[in-house]
Amino acid sequence: MEILLSWKRKWKQWRGFIRELKRHGIDFYDRNQPDFGTEDGIRQLIEQIALSVNSGYSAHLMKVQAQINALNSQINPHFLYNTLEMIRSQALIQGAEDVAEMAETLSLMFRYSISKGDNLVTFREEMENLERYFTIQQYRFPNRFTLEKIFPDSEEIMNCRIPKLTLQPLIENAVYHGLEKKLGKGTITVRAFTVGKRLTIRVHDDGEGIAPERLEELQKAIEMGISYVYTDKRSKGNGVALININQRIQLQFGREYGLSISSVLHKGTIVELTLPVEYEECPVS
Repeated sequence: MEILLSWKRKWKQWRGFIRELKRHGIDFYDRNQPDFGTEDGIRQLIEQIALSVNSGYSAHLMKVQAQINALNSQINPHFLYNTLEMIRSQALIQGAEDVAEMAETLSLMFRYSISKGDNLVTFREEMENLERYFTIQQYRFPNRFTLEKIFPDSEEIMNCRIPKLTLQPLIENAVYHGLEKKLGKGTITVRAFTVGKRLTIRVHDDGEGIAPERLEELQKAIEMGISYVYTDKRSKGNGVALININQRIQLQFGREYGLSISSVLHKGTIVELTLPVEYEECPVS
């Protein structure tokens, strides 16, 4: 009798374990799953559970961060708008048109970043914000960088909707980690096109590129999420923006979409975004 009760308790614990696995998307009895009776199978089981838990944790952190950002945006933005407008007016009075343009551009960028509304914006809006950022960088690095845009200037592409504040951080990364270190002039190229129901956006810079070992670390960080953020102090935060963008895309659309990066040292870097084409305004080839 005692043996039977012990067996029932163990069976109950086992069923609870199986239910917990299913909650994380792992069907113990699925023939397509690894053989959990082997060392490799157990290792894969642990990795699947860790990936599921990390995904849920990442989603929770993103939600908390969004709430924090929403609270921060309530800190009287009109004060900043009015201050920048005052700087612009004084600059125009003094004949400093470049200062006036920088103040106006910065004001528009700030207004765009904290504006309320849908998390998705049009490709046109993202490009306009990107170009404002590039204008400010042109004042900082006169005649150093060129921005090339290669995509159909059509309503179909321009009206495609993508997550807000997706493109500007990619350009910032390209400038800070690629072109600033390059001797001579540099070019950033933005390409956008659709294939079937998939929208692809590529940002290429011909800067310094990334060393193979650091590129591997960064690719792993992007794939695995915040628990694997590359923390080398020399990087000064390189990769955090890319990880954030990848997570936002995947939380919005699913893990089949996201961000990838490739690079050749001293040749340049390509960051590619893949997103779904979900709206009638977007072309489907």
